[in-house]
Amino acid sequence: MTDTAPRRLRWVAVDAPPPLTPTGLHLWRIPLHGTDPAADARALALLSPDQQQRLARLRRAEPRLRYLRTHAGCRRILARYLDLHPARIGFRYGAAGKPEITATERRLEFNLTNSGDLALLAVSAEEPVGIDCELERGRDNLLGIARRMFPPETHAALAALPPGATQLRHFHLHWTALEARVKADGRGLARHQEPDPIGLEVHHAMAGDSDGHPAICAVARRSLPPPGAWIALELAA
Repeated sequence: MTDTAPRRLRWVAVDAPPPLTPTGLHLWRIPLHGTDPAADARALALLSPDQQQRLARLRRAEPRLRYLRTHAGCRRILARYLDLHPARIGFRYGAAGKPEITATERRLEFNLTNSGDLALLAVSAEEPVGIDCELERGRDNLLGIARRMFPPETHAALAALPPGATQLRHFHLHWTALEARVKADGRGLARHQEPDPIGLEVHHAMAGDSDGHPAICAVARRSLPPPGAWIALELAA
C-alpha cells in the first residue's frame, strides 16, 4: 500500500523563480482568495480569447473567480521563466486537452491542477510533467469510483480498510497518482487503463491551501526527484 504520510511542502514567497535545472521541479501555489475587482480586471486582460470564452461559460461567481485567478496566475508565473508578457504566451492543446506552450525559444513543460481554493502549477525544464491535488474531504461512492478506475487489487485493498480517514487517505493517494500520470503523458482519464508509454515516476506531498486545509498532491514525471528536492514557491504580493 502507498505511503500514507507524505512530506509537507513549505512555500517560499519570491519575486522571480530561481534557476530551473534540467532535472529540477518547481511547484507553485497560486492564490485564489481575496476581494480585489481591479486586480481581477487586470487578470482578465491576460487571458487569451479562448480562455475568456471558457470563463464566460461559467455561470456561478465562485468557479468564475477560481478559473480567472488560476489561469491568470499561471500566465504570470510562466512569463517569468520565458521573459514574455503574460498575455503573449500561446498554448496548443493535445487530444485530451493538455496545454503546451507555443512559439518560444525556451522549452518549458508545465501542468496545472486545482481543488477547491487550492491551485498548483508544476514547472519542469524538459520532461513532461503531470500534477493533481485533492483536498482531504469526504467523497461519495468512494469504492464505486475505485472499482471503475483502479486495478482490482487496489480496489480490494481499499475495500478491506474500515470507512473513515485512513480509507479516504489511501483513495486520494491512488486517485491523485492516476490523475498525475494521465496528465503527464497526455492520455487523459478516458484512456487511464492503457499502459504508461514513457515510464513515469510518481511521488506525493502534502500541499495545504492558504487557509491551512490539508491536500494530497501527486506529481508524475520521468526522472522525478523526491519531494524533499522540490522547490515550493509562491509569487510575493
